[in-house]
Amino acid sequence: RSGSWQARVQHIERCLGNTGAFSEYSRLVDEIKKGGSQWFVALAKTASMIRPSHNSLIKAILGFDWSIDDNQARKACSDLFVNLVSVHPHFLVHVLGVLVRFLNIKVYRPPKEGEDDVDEELRGKFGDIVVDVDSAEVAEMHQALHTTLKNILKLRPSAGTTLLPILISKFPHHTQSCVRHRLYVKNLLRITEYAPQLREKILHLLVERLVALDVSAEFDPGGGSTSSTEGIPAVAPTPEPSDPSKKGETQESEMNEEPAEKCAASEKTGGKAKEMVAEAVQEEAKSSNDDRKLEGREGEGDKAAEKLNAVMELLIQYLSLVLDRGRHANQVFSAMLSAFGRSVLKTTGTRCVQYLVFYACGKQSEYSEMFLRFLVARIASRTTPVGERRAAAAYVGGVFV
Repeated sequence: RSGSWQARVQHIERCLGNTGAFSEYSRLVDEIKKGGSQWFVALAKTASMIRPSHNSLIKAILGFDWSIDDNQARKACSDLFVNLVSVHPHFLVHVLGVLVRFLNIKVYRPPKEGEDDVDEELRGKFGDIVVDVDSAEVAEMHQALHTTLKNILKLRPSAGTTLLPILISKFPHHTQSCVRHRLYVKNLLRITEYAPQLREKILHLLVERLVALDVSAEFDPGGGSTSSTEGIPAVAPTPEPSDPSKKGETQESEMNEEPAEKCAASEKTGGKAKEMVAEAVQEEAKSSNDDRKLEGREGEGDKAAEKLNAVMELLIQYLSLVLDRGRHANQVFSAMLSAFGRSVLKTTGTRCVQYLVFYACGKQSEYSEMFLRFLVARIASRTTPVGERRAAAAYVGGVFV
């Protein structure tokens, strides 16, 4: 086995070192395209010889299918990726792009005996079966991907600035399925564990996307939901006392009351935040047929509110774990406050996202004080827009109720 490994290394060195041996180089590329951990092990040892001019070879390496059920090949490819970016920063963007793409990709497996009657929506183009995203096969693939990302960030800490735009660009579109959102968000939260330099930005991204989902789902005060995306009423608004002097009030004065309605939706959080989110969020908006194939559901596709509910539950679980564990708790809460100010305070019509901060405040009393100081500072700031100051004042009232 040792001789075979050394022979492959010598063959690669000969192909890459002799520009005239084009036929041998082409055969090498064909062999790598066929896969096999032996070639990746040899390539990892000769990564310093790979140049950007070896375009076909780079494409063959980056074309490795991480979804195949071969942990040995994954480990060999992981070592090769790490060695490539350590020797040639030029390959960093391409390698990170491939790794992030496989964090949110469908995985197929050959059909087993007796699975001929599987729904067509669960089949791939070649008859393969779509694997459940919560299965052990997908978990093993994600473990290999995260190990590779972790090793790259450890080797090149500055790679985080390259990774972040890729994570943002690969975030599922709002029309994609609930399962894609849940899968990608779960992986994003996992990245924060070994890339603390990206934690705040990732939480900002998640809250920003949650706000977009929140305002896109319209709720009926009676408990139903509609498909319209026009004006959004508050959930179970607290009725104001009748006052004859308020008749004929302008639309601007009505908008001024909106933060109070948002406060009314927030005042009941406390220890029951998770239950309230589940009760408040209703199904909304269809997803594409391709997304339904991945999820394996029949009937209508995912709803915007269902995606919101799934992502909210993941974030609540994440906050509960981090805040109870105590490690990095203050940094995480500070990041959530920052995201709250960047997205939630500036947006009207949100009903659920603000529960995340209230949930965290319910974990530790000091966080309630930090939240109040944050809101009061916004109210007192002359540079803060009037709408944000009014919203902050409404949230202050919600904290004391």
